[in-house]
Amino acid sequence: TDKTELNFKDQGVLLEGNVAGQQVQAHLTGKIDKVIELGGGRVEVVDYKTGKAKSEWKPGTEYEKIKLYEYERQLMFYHILLEQARDYKRNFRFEKGVLQFVEPLTNGKIVELSLAEDTEKKVRTERLALIVFNKIKNLDFPDTSEYGETLEDIIAFEDSLLGE
Repeated sequence: TDKTELNFKDQGVLLEGNVAGQQVQAHLTGKIDKVIELGGGRVEVVDYKTGKAKSEWKPGTEYEKIKLYEYERQLMFYHILLEQARDYKRNFRFEKGVLQFVEPLTNGKIVELSLAEDTEKKVRTERLALIVFNKIKNLDFPDTSEYGETLEDIIAFEDSLLGE
């Protein structure tokens, strides 16, 4: 029952919301490496990764902080795709996302890093997707020169977008 390389191009994923006082609709698409049916309508999303494996959400370097934040956002985006997709929204519920670090192997094994459903993070991702879609559509590219390159700077920039 597992599905691999699941393409959402034709799933009619439409994210809708109010951005800067106007109604916005963003058509979303993407591919999920693997969706595992857990029973009871619950699903687990798996994304394959290469590179240095992480077994917990505790970053070390600034680079790792940013990378883990991006991974988290990616899994939340997959949650949105499943929740809104024509063939999945009525029958399936996102339970968790799993990153599988498949190469290089760690001690001969694939390392997994899981993220449970998190409504707050998903809603933040939805709002950011709508805002960014709207900015691109309107060729409204904000000045980012006041922000640095740390995770805190990235979050501050996102917060400024969300506060519009």
